[in-house]
Amino acid sequence: MPKLYCFFILTCVIALPVGAHPLDWGKTIETADSLILLQDYDRAAEYLDSLLRKNGVDIDARFMKLNIAFAEMADYESYGIDGKRFMPAVDSIMFIIKRALASADCRDSLKLLFFRGTLLGAQAIVNAKTGNVFQSLLDGESAYRIMTTIKSVDPTFKQTAYSIGLYDYYSGVSFKWLPGFGRRLERGLNELRTAASDESWVRYAAKNSLGWILLDEKKYEEADSLVSAVLRRYPDNTQFLQIKSRVAFASGNFREAIARSQRLIDLASKRGKKNWVDILSGYQLIAASFLAMGNRETAVLSAQTGLGLKVPREARRIEWVNRHLKYLSSIAAGR
Repeated sequence: MPKLYCFFILTCVIALPVGAHPLDWGKTIETADSLILLQDYDRAAEYLDSLLRKNGVDIDARFMKLNIAFAEMADYESYGIDGKRFMPAVDSIMFIIKRALASADCRDSLKLLFFRGTLLGAQAIVNAKTGNVFQSLLDGESAYRIMTTIKSVDPTFKQTAYSIGLYDYYSGVSFKWLPGFGRRLERGLNELRTAASDESWVRYAAKNSLGWILLDEKKYEEADSLVSAVLRRYPDNTQFLQIKSRVAFASGNFREAIARSQRLIDLASKRGKKNWVDILSGYQLIAASFLAMGNRETAVLSAQTGLGLKVPREARRIEWVNRHLKYLSSIAAGR
């Protein structure tokens, strides 16, 4: 960690009162995050732009603009398309954060360092998704060190649990053959559960990541309970609906998987900017469900319907679009 940040952390260790109250994130972050959950990225960006027109150095608004850009990129799986614009924007705000730290008090210093750690974590994901594995490891390790340091200084700063949990879990998965990494995997899962149950704005991002992880871990009941609670509040959120449909499939509830997938297709098709990963994911899971029920003829028809869609050239640059098209092609061909 750079010496400048170490200085502010040391200052906070001395100055932060024991039992300090959790940070109040304020209206800017809470409002923007609620629009992210509605997947209304344009309106969220417009809201933040209105704030930045009044105060061009509003760091909360600048941070959330990047958070919106990352959330949309993750939603559409468009890392290879939008990542090139995202990285320079991160570099720009990192400079602003460094300058702001020079005059920040202890509590604001921790928030600014949290912003830095969050953006480093986002960079790590973009680099991993676009093939820059070495830089991804460097960024991920830097983010992890910042978050664990913040947590050690202020245990009430529960938002750090999300980044810490992701790093510990995926480190445990990658190196589970090494002694001790199995425990790190479990520690990561528990940190993510903590982040998902917290009342702060970070909880929904944590719930989304945890939902996919629980699905991979075959903890279907816990995954279903988690995403169902979110969908009761945000019934049109396609990210959680996709998890719900795949949990149904993995649990052998194929008719529910088909119904959920059809709703996913309908919602993703009606969005101002169609989400082709969600649309094709829906057709892929419908075809897979009919196959699992022994109805190959209907599975082939579903695959042909998906393949008959006019997928834009730019969308075909997305890895998961091509994966789903490949699967549908194999089913349509009778393989």
